[in-house]
Amino acid sequence: MALTRRSAWIRRFFAWMNERFPPALLIINFIVFIAILYFARLMRGTDAVEWDMFGDTLGFFAFYSVPFMLRVFDEHKDYAIDMHNHPDRVLQRGLITLKDLRIVCVIAIVYQLVASAMLDQEFGSITNIWVLVLLYSLLMAIEFFCGEWLEQHIFVYAFSHQLISPLIVYWVVCMGAKKGFMGLGDIGWLLVLSFFAGFAYEISRKLKTPEQERNTVDTYTKAFGTTVAPWMALILLLLTSLVMLALLEQLGEKSPISEWWSYGVIGLFVLMAIPFVQFSAEPRIELVKRMEAAAGMVLIVNHLILFAAVTKVATAIEVAKVAGGT
Repeated sequence: MALTRRSAWIRRFFAWMNERFPPALLIINFIVFIAILYFARLMRGTDAVEWDMFGDTLGFFAFYSVPFMLRVFDEHKDYAIDMHNHPDRVLQRGLITLKDLRIVCVIAIVYQLVASAMLDQEFGSITNIWVLVLLYSLLMAIEFFCGEWLEQHIFVYAFSHQLISPLIVYWVVCMGAKKGFMGLGDIGWLLVLSFFAGFAYEISRKLKTPEQERNTVDTYTKAFGTTVAPWMALILLLLTSLVMLALLEQLGEKSPISEWWSYGVIGLFVLMAIPFVQFSAEPRIELVKRMEAAAGMVLIVNHLILFAAVTKVATAIEVAKVAGGT
């Protein structure tokens, strides 16, 4: 049945979600969330590395609603240009409206506040960092009062917008730690990982062949060329992998872990680097999606490796405690 303005609102809203905030993001966000949460608990050393059914579920949906909020902000910010570039989208066709999205976004923001306060049980570290996340998100929405200048400097634009990632990660870290703030000595590499991984993905999804370029759409290949732009993304993916190796080294200080974890990180980078190298030599349309997928795979698999390594280290520590107690 074709979707029209007379269709049920929930159908029209989920049509927009499928287009602009697809269900796969739920799984991806969960992988990232649980890896960060468990890492923070292991570094804190005061809580069991396990899932708290109520608190962690509450926290996860608050975390998941932040990229949704950012997507809604972008829909408002880019509405006029998207009317020209993407007239067939659900929002641009009028099947869902900006007012609809604002209402759902306000609900999401209220939920984030309530969840943070409930996890804090007072106005503490979780709520404090959430306030910073919201304020920075609002600054992003208005493009730091210099949108015209930022649009002319695409790299600076992306850099300024990617700074939200470490802030969101620190918010989740505070959920994992439960009480108080954690020092950068414990979670600094984790914050850097989120920045590099997000930045690499941001560049990777805006790489195009010359025939795909459009005058009204900014891309890194348009700004830096089809040779330099993919290497920018590749360098960021390399930095992501090096930071991941530093995180594994940090975990190994708590309990020895197999070198195979590191081999996995290195092998993943080498494999995912292939389409970028190919594109820089010969920009082909079929490589465009592969580069975006490769950058996303680095982000997802590295967090899976982090989760598995944290779980293994935590288990080893618990076994050692039990053995020591007996």
